[in-house]
Amino acid sequence: MFKNCHQKISPDPFYEACRFDTCHMPDSNIGCSSLETYALMCAEASICFDWRNLTNGLCAYKCPENKVYKPCGPTIVESCNAGFNNKLKEQCKGGGAACSGTMEGCFCPEGKILFGPDSNTCVSSCCTGPAGEPKQIGDTWKSGCKQCTCDKDTLSVVCQPIVCPTQKPIKCTQDGEVLVNQTVNCCQELSCECDKNRCSSPTHMCEPGFELKVQVSNESCCPVYSC
Repeated sequence: MFKNCHQKISPDPFYEACRFDTCHMPDSNIGCSSLETYALMCAEASICFDWRNLTNGLCAYKCPENKVYKPCGPTIVESCNAGFNNKLKEQCKGGGAACSGTMEGCFCPEGKILFGPDSNTCVSSCCTGPAGEPKQIGDTWKSGCKQCTCDKDTLSVVCQPIVCPTQKPIKCTQDGEVLVNQTVNCCQELSCECDKNRCSSPTHMCEPGFELKVQVSNESCCPVYSC
């Protein structure tokens, strides 16, 4: 499997090391280290291939479910963090092996990108929720007084002001009630509320032999007077 690399790098010492490890060591997988080292040197010489896939699982490289194995992935991995990406690009303007080289490892599958430079989460869009969490395409949420969506066309967050329902006119006819304008769930809401300081002064006069009775109830704002 390494024949294309033989002309650039001699396989002999790696072959002898692999044979010794496989024949004399109790762990049969230990021979993979020689293959891995030779494959790494071949990759540095721009000869790369998925050699692990040809070992029938003996030298398999295990990746988490959300990532895929690549024998020669990029050494510079961009993420949804635009500032971090720009910093990497600035560092790589002069070229160098660190920027143009390859490395073996686990990477996000095609069509996905790391959510952040220190994140292991692969996302199909770079939408971010109000707490900085990743959002999937089609997700909707409320942020402040706006309704936000992870838009499938722009692959970014699109927010629109919340549309408030039209409120019917309201009149406060009971004694002591005042019209109050409050903000409820980002929308203006009119209501009648009781202000006892606005209750009318008692003008009720009782005939001789009767006394004035004051009744206070939860059903009315102001006291009810009777004889």
